[in-house]
Amino acid sequence: RGLGSSDTADVTSFVQMLRSKTQATLGVQPLVLVNQDLGIAPSSIDADGDYSAADYAASLKDSYQYYVSTQRSHYAAAPQVYVRGIMSRFDERPRYPWAIPQLKDVLWEPDWTFPLYTQAVDNALADVKQSTRISPVDNFILVYAWNEWDEGGIIEPDHEWGCKFLDILHKQLSLGGSGCVADPSS
Repeated sequence: RGLGSSDTADVTSFVQMLRSKTQATLGVQPLVLVNQDLGIAPSSIDADGDYSAADYAASLKDSYQYYVSTQRSHYAAAPQVYVRGIMSRFDERPRYPWAIPQLKDVLWEPDWTFPLYTQAVDNALADVKQSTRISPVDNFILVYAWNEWDEGGIIEPDHEWGCKFLDILHKQLSLGGSGCVADPSS
């Protein structure tokens, strides 16, 4: 998306140029992934696989429960080289009315909760643990998103929930360190 005319030939040309320059400069081949939600077969543009920062199609259902309940099947439909994503939530209400003039067109998940977010994290981790994929990135998990405030995809500390999103990731993924400090200056 956004490369040249965005047709397959232009995107393929860009990927090949990226591979060539990376090889010449660093002596390694890059791993090139395409966003799964764009519907582009990785092989059609010389990419290695897919990634999914979030299951956008699930957000169209206006139900976080639906997203969580279909998350593993979404992962299962992905190719061998794949990076899973966790969607913290999706809420376009901040875009109304300046970017989305009709309230009926605003997507959001009124059933979103922290227990469901915890389940989404657990689903991604379980999928990694049970995976049979052969991939150098099979244990990577992308989290949507650090600060996508106009889409509700936020995990950074804020005034309403503090470190709750990051605390869940820290606990469920058994990450090291002391965890999040909501206000490091205090």
